[in-house]
Formats: sequence, structure tokens, C-alpha cells
Amino acid sequence: MEIKGSEWITEDTKKSNIHIGQKNPHAVSGEQTKKNIAKRKGGEKLLEGGKSNDIEQEPKQKRKKKKNKAKKAQKMQAVQKSDRNIEKCISYLKRWHEDRQNWKFEKLRQIWLLQNMLDPSKVPDSSFKILVDYISGTRGHARQMIVEKTMKVIKAMELWSKLSEEGLKEEDIAIQVPDGKVPEVMYERSRSILQSLDDV
Repeated sequence: MEIKGSEWITEDTKKSNIHIGQKNPHAVSGEQTKKNIAKRKGGEKLLEGGKSNDIEQEPKQKRKKKKNKAKKAQKMQAVQKSDRNIEKCISYLKRWHEDRQNWKFEKLRQIWLLQNMLDPSKVPDSSFKILVDYISGTRGHARQMIVEKTMKVIKAMELWSKLSEEGLKEEDIAIQVPDGKVPEVMYERSRSILQSLDDV
């Protein structure tokens, strides 16, 4: 049985005509498509009369509450972690001061100490004297960062003092000194650190 080219085309066309008349079991109606899109977008689902589906809203509220609780728990853990981190950094500093043979350099601890060196709530006064000694031995980029940070604080404080002596109001001074008024403690700490770097 030999099929010529034109017979083959007619045979194939007959088969496709059969498929055209049948319904595709996977086809979705236009209304169903709209519902699916609304589900994916998370939009409010409407029932047949235009009323919103309150049953489906309740789980969303529960999910939001759970999300908020999880965020609060994460914040609490971050605070506890930061407290532990403060303790670890202060003990690192004390170990450097008291027991250098067993002390080991830790870059992350040094970075934290340098970032928080002017904050008395993180580096207490009792540990600050040790920190000044520790800082006086720094070299390279860390030393440069320390000088820049302390000079910025000192310049801001001096500018603030100069402008207030000239009789400007605090609002006007705040415009000229974008970082705001520097606390006295930060200024004193900056001066101590710079002096220790100059002594070396």
C-alpha cells in the first residue's frame, strides 16, 4: 500500500478535524482563569453576589499575627546577641590587656571595638582605658579609620562650639552641622584616642 503525498495530507487533515470538534479536558474557562489570577495576586476573592469571602480573610490575619510575633522574636534575639557580642568583645580586650600569651587576634572583635569605641553604652569607661592602649598599637587602614572618625567628631564639636559662641540659635547651628551636636563623652574619648596615637 503506497501513499502518495496528497493522500497523506488528506488523511492527516481528517485526524485533525476530529480533534477540533472535541473539548480539551485541560482547557479552563475565562471565569476560572480570572479566579486563578485573583488567587495568585492575593486579591480579595468575591463570591457570587459580590460579597467578600470572610472565611478566607481569617487565615491571612492569623498569618500576619504569626509574622509579627516572629519579627518580635527575631528582634529580641538580636538584642540578646548584641549583649553577648558586647561581653565577648570586652573580654577579648581584657584578655589582650591581662594575658597576651593566650590572647589571639580576632578581626571581627577589633572591627566592633573600633566602630563602637566612642559609645559609652557599649564600651564602658572601665574598659575604655584598655581600649586606648589597644588602639595605640594599630597600624594601616584601621589606624587611618580611627583618625578619620575621631577627627570628624572633634571638628563637629569645635564647629558647634564656635557657632554657639557667635550667638547662633541651635536650629541654625544644626543646619550647618549635619551630624548634630556631639555628646561631650564622645568628644573627650576622641581627644584621648588621638593623643594616644600621637604619642606612639
